[in-house]
Amino acid sequence: MCFFAFLSLYSLIISVNAPSLVTLQAVPVLITVAINTAAVFVFNWRSNGVNFQDVLWDSLICAVITTIINMRIVLSGIERQRLVVGYSRKQYRPYFHFARQRHTATPLSDAKDITAFAIPGQTGSTTIGANDISLTMPYGTDVTNLTPTITVSAAASVSPASGVATDFTTPATYTVTAQDNSTKTYTVTVTVAPPPTYPPAITGAASMTIMEGYAATSTNAFTITGTSPVTVTKLSGNDLITWNNTDKTLDIAEGLSVGVYAVELTASNSAGTFLFTFTLTVERNVVIPIPPAIRRSITIAPATNGRITSDKVYAGTGEIITLNVLPNAGYVLDAITVWHSEYNMTVSVSFAVNGAFVSFAMPPHNITVAATFKSATAIDNIATIGLKAYAENGILHVSGLTQGASWNVYNIFGTPVYQGAASSDKAEVALPGRGIYIVTDGKTTVKVNN
Repeated sequence: MCFFAFLSLYSLIISVNAPSLVTLQAVPVLITVAINTAAVFVFNWRSNGVNFQDVLWDSLICAVITTIINMRIVLSGIERQRLVVGYSRKQYRPYFHFARQRHTATPLSDAKDITAFAIPGQTGSTTIGANDISLTMPYGTDVTNLTPTITVSAAASVSPASGVATDFTTPATYTVTAQDNSTKTYTVTVTVAPPPTYPPAITGAASMTIMEGYAATSTNAFTITGTSPVTVTKLSGNDLITWNNTDKTLDIAEGLSVGVYAVELTASNSAGTFLFTFTLTVERNVVIPIPPAIRRSITIAPATNGRITSDKVYAGTGEIITLNVLPNAGYVLDAITVWHSEYNMTVSVSFAVNGAFVSFAMPPHNITVAATFKSATAIDNIATIGLKAYAENGILHVSGLTQGASWNVYNIFGTPVYQGAASSDKAEVALPGRGIYIVTDGKTTVKVNN
């Protein structure tokens, strides 16, 4: 009997330790059937001489009953019974009893927390409360399409899922579902940071110099920077120097004496205060005498058959010298020459003739002016017939011209005043100024005094 009890215990142990929880328990059952059948058969055959066929059938019946009952299906939270089979020596019959086995299935998790919640580019860390989540995004972020990364408890799920774009214009709701289908709701609030605040500053010229006796003036405009509003205040300085908040300048009234004046300005906003120091210098108005221009001498050389006079005895470089040409009767000016007084050499100047007056610019050295005159006999013989000319009110009147023939007018220096062809026997020409003019048609010459 002990032997059969041992065999039944062995069958139970093998069944309990089988690796599968939902299975036919084929291995332990087959082992049990084989051992029980062999043992019962041998024992009964030797001890009782039982008929071989009866022993075999009893053993097989015992094995079949064991197989059917020991088939188990795991059900959560219930007790299972396993049949233990033996054989009664006295009754030559198998006996049965049930061994109870308690099996408790692993319970489903109820964990449903959001353990991490992050959005790319966020400022600072995320605050996760019992049912609230909050985080901050930089200024200017468009919160209508943000994609968070979410971590939840093991075996739990979240909706909307991690990686799904969400509009956070208003707080968004996220629901976490545990393995046991219980749920937990989180409200996620995304805040956009306010615009950055920049400290104030004043830039511009830090100094200025004016002369004593100045008229009211102002500095150039200063540049005021920083997050608005920025308030500029004059802290210290002379009362005649005031801050002009409209033009962003320092206005300087008349009346400051010679000296140095410091003005302190502050620029303030919510981010702080900036100190700026401006220095105004009033200097004495020193008059530097300008040396007189170097004046050069003008010497008039004696002349024959006439003379010239100058309106100046001394002149600075570039001053206009005017000569009055006075030929003797029967003579006209032939030439005027300007000499360098120190080096006895001629100086090239440009003459401007206005009748009997000749002018030029004073060279940068002492000069001597010489004039020569020539006889006017050849031009004094005015023909009684042919070419005739006279001047009246600055107009030269000419008659006796040959139509189509050329005729000319010259000043006393031989410079052409008019050149042309006669359109008739008479002509009129405006003279450039007072003086002596020569009229010729190539055959006859006439001197005219304007």
